[in-house]
Amino acid sequence: MMRLALCLALAFSALWVQPKLSAAQVTDRLETRGALLGWEAVGRIDMESGFCTGALIARDLVLTAAHCVMPQGGLRDPGRERIVFRAGHANGVDLATRDVVKIVVDPTYRPTGTGKITGDMIRHDIALLQLDSPIHDVGIDPYAILDGLSRQDEVILASYGQGRTESLTLERGCLLEARYSGGIVQFDCDATFGSSGAPVFKRDNGRLRIFSIISGGGEDETGRKRVFGMNLPQKVAQLKIRMRNSPHPSRSNTGFKRIGAGERNTDASSRRFIRAPGG
Repeated sequence: MMRLALCLALAFSALWVQPKLSAAQVTDRLETRGALLGWEAVGRIDMESGFCTGALIARDLVLTAAHCVMPQGGLRDPGRERIVFRAGHANGVDLATRDVVKIVVDPTYRPTGTGKITGDMIRHDIALLQLDSPIHDVGIDPYAILDGLSRQDEVILASYGQGRTESLTLERGCLLEARYSGGIVQFDCDATFGSSGAPVFKRDNGRLRIFSIISGGGEDETGRKRVFGMNLPQKVAQLKIRMRNSPHPSRSNTGFKRIGAGERNTDASSRRFIRAPGG
């Protein structure tokens, strides 16, 4: 939702670039309990001013993007604003619902406030949300983090978004197009408002594992979609330590506003999906 400069990708030293392949990308909306099989631990994160996508990586921990929970005014406070994780949300029904009680973000993440995405913002755009109680519901199993990816592999983006707020959407056949120094990765997936924090999956020995999450994106001069994420293993491990060592906040909710279709945060720090210059 922030303005994505076309030169962003060119600003990094590419480790390798994957050429565009002809494999078709397939988009599926998961609107029934049966269709959600295997994807139950992806959910919608509802906040007073909008929503993002997140995924369980432990029974009580959700992985998402830092800019979802850290707008320009500072880190969101679950004690003052109700933040809810809705696992397996589909057509108004949640497989599990939990309140968020604590948030930690990468301490080096800093929104610029200028409407531009920087490499530092992308590589550090990670947050963990602690839930008020673990989710042990049958079938809702946390995902492991995948360390490394073959340049021949395709990935799957699982996200909620504008125009599809009530059903999880899978985009199969996305390509990991490039990896840049500093741990930034580029995909050709089609992301939109609400897709921030969405997990990018790869099947590893038959199991779904999270390779990256979506930070932001836009279109290049040809109109092709581009989204950016980051390497996760080291960052996630550091945030887990930070979560364990940070004090537990008190809860004093001031109410909850239901999010309607098309609502989103108007703060500049969370605008991550718009058309790039020349698009």
